[in-house]
Amino acid sequence: MHTVIRFRLARAAAVEVAVYNVRGQRIRTLIPGRSLRAGWHSVRWDATDDRRQMVGAGVYFGRVVAGESVRIMPLLLVK
Repeated sequence: MHTVIRFRLARAAAVEVAVYNVRGQRIRTLIPGRSLRAGWHSVRWDATDDRRQMVGAGVYFGRVVAGESVRIMPLLLVK
């Protein structure tokens, strides 16, 4: 089981991608501030936290930070 987070960069930037629970707690960092080129990118979340433990079903949020831009998207995990 996994979810793919896709995003596009208009220009190269340092990017951080993380998953948060509904309480706003970061549960998984997928890209920790790495420089990426312009264009489309995707990263896979395997429904685990940073300790590699499976998380429960529910609503989560993917957060993509690229330079000054922040994008938040809902993720629904169904088991």
